[in-house]
Amino acid sequence: MGGVELKLSTVLALISSQMATILTGAGLTQGETLTQEALVTSTATLYWDIMAKGPVAGKKETYVTWNTISADPIAHTDNKVKMREAYVTLDIFTRKLRTASSISTLITSIETQVLANGWEMELSDPAQYEQDFRVTHISFDLSKKFTS
Repeated sequence: MGGVELKLSTVLALISSQMATILTGAGLTQGETLTQEALVTSTATLYWDIMAKGPVAGKKETYVTWNTISADPIAHTDNKVKMREAYVTLDIFTRKLRTASSISTLITSIETQVLANGWEMELSDPAQYEQDFRVTHISFDLSKKFTS
């Protein structure tokens, strides 16, 4: 009785898989899959897990990063975790104006995929200009409940 416990490791793997599905579905390319030469020549909007990696990555005109914040247990049965709520931060970094149509289209594409995959998406903080990197930073909070 009680069934299978929803382990943290299971949810972390699901988050990684679903974030790849969401961002690829929104038309982005995973930066980690490209060679250094391909990073230089790529015109696609790239995404990375945690941070843009490598000397070329952070110099792209627009890129996206995501990071798992938590996967908290929120329901138990028979002393086993049956539900977890995952939180992910998704950040857009761009040298374009945040009001540029391509940035609006990017946000819409990501949001469409987020919602289609059962996640919720909200603006995390006001957009900021990061003087050191000369990029505008737009941050979103994503959340989803996973059950066993």
